[in-house]
Amino acid sequence: MLKLSAPAVATPLTTLFNYCIRTSILSNDWRMSNMTDKNKDRPDSVLSAIFKLLERVIFDQLYASFVPNMSGFLK
Repeated sequence: MLKLSAPAVATPLTTLFNYCIRTSILSNDWRMSNMTDKNKDRPDSVLSAIFKLLERVIFDQLYASFVPNMSGFLK
């Protein structure tokens, strides 16, 4: 659903993500996970798709900025 609506939600999500990063404020609701089956030995948790997207954006930016600087240490 999020991929299909990407053209319409890209700008508002970008604004929201930038605000969250700039202010270091993140909604507690985004961090909450829903347990799919609590009776299983290892229940699955489902995170918000928007939170996962924000995590991915932050990871990609950090990775892109750290990896080129780390190449000297890896040799």
